Amino acid sequence: MRGLNTATVIDLLNGLRADRNPELTATAAGRSTGIAAAAAATQSLASAITDVADTICTLRADPSRRRTGAHWRDVRHACDLAAERTSGLADQLTGLAAEALLLVTDMEPVHYRGSIPSRHGPHVLAGPCGCRHHQHRGDRLRLSLLLDDLDDLRCVRPRSITAAPDEPHDLPLAAFDTALREAIAAVAPVPAAHHAICLVQNLSLFTGRTRTVVSSWATTIDQRLHGRFVTSLDGTSPADRHHSLTSGLVQAGATLARVQTDLHSAVTALRAIDAEPPRPAAPH
Repeated sequence: MRGLNTATVIDLLNGLRADRNPELTATAAGRSTGIAAAAAATQSLASAITDVADTICTLRADPSRRRTGAHWRDVRHACDLAAERTSGLADQLTGLAAEALLLVTDMEPVHYRGSIPSRHGPHVLAGPCGCRHHQHRGDRLRLSLLLDDLDDLRCVRPRSITAAPDEPHDLPLAAFDTALREAIAAVAPVPAAHHAICLVQNLSLFTGRTRTVVSSWATTIDQRLHGRFVTSLDGTSPADRHHSLTSGLVQAGATLARVQTDLHSAVTALRAIDAEPPRPAAPH
């Protein structure tokens, strides 16, 4: 019985976890990249759920093999709901990736683009401005050039900087999507119910591992930002944005748990189908 290339797909998913990519957790752009990778993997998973549902619940096969009974409708409904949730979650994660790009903490790289053109370019965030005009307000920043003798930039508005672009990364996103698509393409059309159970269980397993990926970024980002000076580059409350980001990632994990529940419902319906006695052959 052919599964969905389980070991390879799981290894590739594990490669997206925050603890496997510590270099990405140390910058705003890197954290954004990690969440964006989780979003892309989630979208690939949504497509895989739809493709598997089309394979096991096809309406386009030989009329004598069409799967239109009540249990097959239950399978299709559960898979469609799982795919819809997963696709919607991918969009939410994409939004969270953009949000992560706005949260920068001490000694992280930024790009200055404010009112002093001669200083435009890369700096590091060196905490809040300590001059007497702003030391109690915390709404202006200090930027430093660690390898240069130039004075620090003071009284910098958060909107005058952006997170420094991320370095190229080798997250296995393309390999993950390819492995999943090739595995589904290799499944024989209209598989038997016991084979379909295996396929949907594979999808549930992948969903659980994707949940682990998202949870790893939620935990790592919260640890990185907790107890440090953090600024929000759009001028909003850093504490509120930090909470919004981490709670959004936690909620994403909860949504993936609901997707697993949907897929379990599909498996339950498939087990009922598999337990049905074979139909008598149609008379000639």
